[in-house]
Amino acid sequence: MDNRNVLVVGGTGCGKSVLCNVLTGTDEFKEGNYTVSETQNIQIRSFDWKKIKYSVADTVGIGNINLTTKEVLSSIIEKINSMSEGISQVLLVTDGRFLKEEIEIYDFLKEIFKGGFVTIVRTKFASFQNKDECEKDIKAMLDVNKKIAKIVKSCKVIHVDNPPIDIKAYENNSDDDEDVVTINRINGKSRNKSREKLLSHLEQVCQDDKLKMGKKFSFSKIVKIIKKN
Repeated sequence: MDNRNVLVVGGTGCGKSVLCNVLTGTDEFKEGNYTVSETQNIQIRSFDWKKIKYSVADTVGIGNINLTTKEVLSSIIEKINSMSEGISQVLLVTDGRFLKEEIEIYDFLKEIFKGGFVTIVRTKFASFQNKDECEKDIKAMLDVNKKIAKIVKSCKVIHVDNPPIDIKAYENNSDDDEDVVTINRINGKSRNKSREKLLSHLEQVCQDDKLKMGKKFSFSKIVKIIKKN
């Protein structure tokens, strides 16, 4: 069975862990409803799809209040180096705002990953099934500034929407129960459609010649990468 390793990166609170749950079809990645990162350590889960084994690695978000940028990037490097078979695709998760932390991640990634290995996953996009709306959103990102335009042009972009499926009714208010069940069911369908779209995308873009880092990065090297960009 062919093995494909997928690395998921992004800023704190951008929806990385939710994306990992959707992609793997599990609830093993801790999802947070707040801007504080729920992912404190790198997690990996595997699943089979169309006779291919995918291993999905969720990383600590840049902007984590408990870790410096250097420490987060260092943990990502450590995980890349530990995947002896190499990386088939990197998913850079953003909600479309492209925060400073997400730009830092991109600047870091472009130094070690050649073209074709990075996909921008635009999360929280309700019209993700509408091709015209997705194209309009890409154009809007291109128009923000030259830096972000350069990032978007250098990567493939895929839109998804992964709303929560664990919404709870107000305490002791049974009148809300039916509405909450309906909302969770609708959100679950959206997540399933997102998963189908993600898997179809990975089937097309995952590299046969998996990328291996091949070189070690020190803290000082990480700082230089960020500063020069």
